[in-house]
Amino acid sequence: MEQNKISFKSLLLKSIKLTLVILYLTIIISMIAGGISAGTLTLLPPDGFGWTVSKVNYLGYKSICAFVPFSSLMLFGMAFLGFFLLLKLIKYLRRKTKQSERYVEVKTLTNKIR
Repeated sequence: MEQNKISFKSLLLKSIKLTLVILYLTIIISMIAGGISAGTLTLLPPDGFGWTVSKVNYLGYKSICAFVPFSSLMLFGMAFLGFFLLLKLIKYLRRKTKQSERYVEVKTLTNKIR
């Protein structure tokens, strides 16, 4: 009966870990979506938005952002970094899941032996 009992401390730690994973995932997804959308928006000309722009960007046309190649590359780089961090998070969660499955298998085997 003692083995099936879950302590308050372990339950609290699991809920904190889950909250941190969800927060991390939210930040990563917003990095990816924000980087791609803002990087694309900087490349567009302002005619469709009703804005007036007086400066020509470094590529030679008027766009929403005057620093077009640099700002777009930074924003797309931010999206790439978010994608890389998302892959690392998925890899970490898979590894943790496999470790917990092994722990359950070993624990059930030792209980059967006794």
